[in-house]
Formats: sequence, structure tokens, C-alpha cells
Amino acid sequence: GGSAGELAELIQLCLTCLQTNGWLVMNFVTLENLATATHALAQQNARWDVTQLQASRSQPILHMHRMQAENPVWIVCAQKTNVEQ
Repeated sequence: GGSAGELAELIQLCLTCLQTNGWLVMNFVTLENLATATHALAQQNARWDVTQLQASRSQPILHMHRMQAENPVWIVCAQKTNVEQ
């Protein structure tokens, strides 16, 4: 994890190395990095979608169990397209 503030540049480099129709998959836990990634992908004319995953863990409470929510994770799947598209 961690892009040291170079996320947009890393995405551009990855897309440059990919063949047309190749896939780049990224995971994010902050809204800021999600926004940076989708903006960078749009600038590179990549097709992309976002999936949000939310998990919970059981926690004991008296003689029962409740579900404790964890922070969501966003999975961005991007496909390199032809430059002409």
C-alpha cells in the first residue's frame, strides 16, 4: 500500500505498460485516493468501474453475537482502451 502521493503517475505508467484491453485492478480505503484514481483513469480514456466491499465480524455480547462493521474497501477495475476510442 501507499503511493507516496504519486498515484496518478503510477496509474499512467501502468496503463502505458499494459497492452490494449489489458486490466489494472486497484484497491483503495480512502475517498481521496479513489477520486484521484478515477480522475486519472478518465484522463487516460480507460474504461473503469468501482465495486465497494463491506465486511463485518461477529463480536460477543452477553450470550449472543452482534456484527461489528469494518471500513469499506473500493476495488477499481480498469481496462486500457485504444487511443482512438
